[in-house]
Amino acid sequence: MVICCCDGSVDGILTAVFEAWSTDIRTSEISVDRHGNMVLFAEYRDVVTDYDKAARVASAVINKISPEAYELVYYACLSDDAERGNAVLQFIRKGIRNGAAVVDDLQDRNVMKVFELKRNAFREMEHYRGFLRFVQQGDYLLARFEPRNDLLVPLADFFGDRLLQENFVIADMTRGKAAVHRAYESFYLCDIDPELIRNIEYEDEEKVINSLWKTFERTIGIEARYNPELQRQNMPLRFRKYMNMD
Repeated sequence: MVICCCDGSVDGILTAVFEAWSTDIRTSEISVDRHGNMVLFAEYRDVVTDYDKAARVASAVINKISPEAYELVYYACLSDDAERGNAVLQFIRKGIRNGAAVVDDLQDRNVMKVFELKRNAFREMEHYRGFLRFVQQGDYLLARFEPRNDLLVPLADFFGDRLLQENFVIADMTRGKAAVHRAYESFYLCDIDPELIRNIEYEDEEKVINSLWKTFERTIGIEARYNPELQRQNMPLRFRKYMNMD
C-alpha cells in the first residue's frame, strides 16, 4: 500500500489524488496528517503541492463527472476531518467510473462521507457570511475568525465581490494565515502571527460604535422574552468571539 501524505489543502489533496492515480489508485490512500497512526508495511510518500496537477484533477472531475461533483469535492477538502483525503480519493475514483450518477449513490460510504463533509463546511461558511464582523483599522477593514474548517479562500471570494472597493484583511486565527484584499484587485494569502493580530488595539471610533451597540442591545431587550437557548441556536457562542469588543 502506498500512502500519499499531503498538506491537507484543496490543491494538496487533489495533487495527492493525481499521485495516487499514477501509482495504483486501488491500493493507494491519502493522509493529511503525516504524524498520525502509522500503517504497518505501508510505503509513505510526501506529496508536494503541484497546482498544475491539482488543476488537471479538478478539470477531470468537472468534465468526466459533473460540476456538482467538483463542488462536493472542493468543500469536502476544506473540512477539518482527518479522513477527508481518502473519502475524496474514493469518491473521485467511483465518479470517474460511473459518471455523474455517483452523486446520487448515497448508499456508498465514501460518497455519503463526502456529502457530510461538504454539508458541515458549507454550513459553517454560511454562518460566517452573516456573522463575520469587520472593524475599521486606519485605511483598511479587519475581520478575525477561528473556523473549524479551512474557509479563508471561499470567504475572501465572497467578501471580495461585495467589498470590491475596500481594502480589507480577513485573518484566520486558527491556522495563522490571512487573505489580504486591495481595493478593486484580487486578494492574496499570507502567513500571520495570530498573537499580533489578536492584540491589535481598536480605534476610538470603533470603541464608541461598540458601546452604542451594547446600549442599543440592552434598550430593546424584553426581559420576559429573554431566551439564551434560542440565541445559542441562532448564533452559537463560538461565532461571537470577535463580534463585540469587551
